[in-house]
Amino acid sequence: MDFTEDWGLYQQGIDYKMKLNLFNTVNRNEGYYAGHQWDGVDTGGLPKVSLNVTKRIINFKVSQVMSDMLTMQFSADGSGDERLSQVASLLTDYAKTTWERLKEDTLNEQGLLDACLTGDAVSYFYWDETIDAGSGVMGDMAEELLDNVCYFPGNTSAPRPNDRLKPLQPYIILAFRKQVADVKEEAEKYGASEQALQEITSDADVSYQAGDMARKENDDGLKCTVILKLWPEDGIIHARKSTRSVVIRPDWSTGLHRYPVAVMNWLPRKNSCHGESEANELIPNNVAINKLMATMILWTMLNAYPKVIYDAQRIDEWNNDITQAIKVEGDVSGVAQYLQPNGLPASVMQLFRVLVEVTKDMAGANETALGDDSVTKTASGIIALQKASALPLMTNKRRFSQWIEDKGLIWLDFWLTHYNTERTLSITGKNGDVMQVPFDGSLYNPAAFNLRIDVGASTQYSDIQAIQTLDNWLAGKFVTFRQYLERIRNFHIVPDVDGLLDEQEQQETMAQNTEILYRLMEMFVLSLPPDMQSQLEALRELDPKQYELQVKQMIMGGGMNGMPGVQATADGGAQQVPI
Repeated sequence: MDFTEDWGLYQQGIDYKMKLNLFNTVNRNEGYYAGHQWDGVDTGGLPKVSLNVTKRIINFKVSQVMSDMLTMQFSADGSGDERLSQVASLLTDYAKTTWERLKEDTLNEQGLLDACLTGDAVSYFYWDETIDAGSGVMGDMAEELLDNVCYFPGNTSAPRPNDRLKPLQPYIILAFRKQVADVKEEAEKYGASEQALQEITSDADVSYQAGDMARKENDDGLKCTVILKLWPEDGIIHARKSTRSVVIRPDWSTGLHRYPVAVMNWLPRKNSCHGESEANELIPNNVAINKLMATMILWTMLNAYPKVIYDAQRIDEWNNDITQAIKVEGDVSGVAQYLQPNGLPASVMQLFRVLVEVTKDMAGANETALGDDSVTKTASGIIALQKASALPLMTNKRRFSQWIEDKGLIWLDFWLTHYNTERTLSITGKNGDVMQVPFDGSLYNPAAFNLRIDVGASTQYSDIQAIQTLDNWLAGKFVTFRQYLERIRNFHIVPDVDGLLDEQEQQETMAQNTEILYRLMEMFVLSLPPDMQSQLEALRELDPKQYELQVKQMIMGGGMNGMPGVQATADGGAQQVPI
């Protein structure tokens, strides 16, 4: 069986990753994060304790990098063309729609986790003809996350596939595991011969996939490895898809001007396309923490309960059964006693605590950063300390922002290349209304637009600041309690805010009605004959409550209904009505 040309390049990429020990490293890190921290380890009788410090630190760092709100802002390339500026504004709004359609927040979070565990986040974009774009138009852009062990750039010393203007790699090969039936169907669609179709067979080539779960395919061996080669030719990206020995889809032009692949390194390494993962330096410490805790537990199991020693000449056999008596002849003193073992050395527990704390501190994920610090409980104090502790992650945030920018430029390339017939773009306006705007991307050149990634305030910090500001305004009586509740509702930190608002509204209504009643009671009394006013005034001085009750009864009796703009209520109050 003859191998395809692309398969040879794929094997070269595998050899490079083997030199880096990337496959074993990725499998170890992924399993360790998932909690499989003793797999394949002979514990020698030690308890299998799993204190996943690695997972907590990685989750913290991923959430910190994700905390900033990033938005894509397209602009015209300084031409002063008003029409291009309007199109750029349209693309900025449509980027928000695309962000939601592709579920970018979820993909970005998973990509950052991949980078933290394996060293790299890899996004691949492709044109999916099965997506219904509406108005009778089929086809739209789709996105897929790839493991870094399935990404094979031609230049292993360059970390990025593209720069701002052009592709950087001579070629890129991507590896996938696909159903054999689907592969044959695609090959037949693009003119493969009957003999070629027969050569497309299943394989067990899973050793170069990421994670132990990849080795447990539940498809009865009905999958095969498919590779996609991408390369630039005359400024356009071309592609070819094949298996080990069969070309599934011959060369075709994607129409794109840049590779539809975006890569982020967690920690870049010089002259390498792969980055260093956060887990690589955490796992050795985590192993030591687990072993130290396991030895402490084993010591406790062996020594926590004192052993009994007894006089064998006076007791034939010791019995721990509390329902059974022990026969002793003569004096019982000295017949048995417990050996009191020494306690666990304090230095061992101190070493354990120091190891955990130093591991967190060196990773920039100490108690303050994780939100466990009790030094200060003020919002401003927490914000200041957490911002300071998050400074080491600024470089990761910049690389994440660059990754998003690379994605946005790929989106722009797809929009202006594949949106080549007029279609309608769904745009959400500032008031929440959805508008349908006609658009034909073939009328524009990607070079006519620039992309900037705006970094908004961290949702975590901005929420804390907003809540603190609202608290201060309420304390200073700059806002009412109702205004406070209406705004605090957006943060979802107080249960049943709507119920509180309803109760507040009822209280305000009752207070307003009471105020109206007292004012109108005074008007009503003034409208009575002088002798009756004198009687009521004497009653008010003698018994104010009885006076109030008497006036209310007179109002309920119809006296108040004769007054214009006033209507008595069933609860003895009054309300104003339109005249």
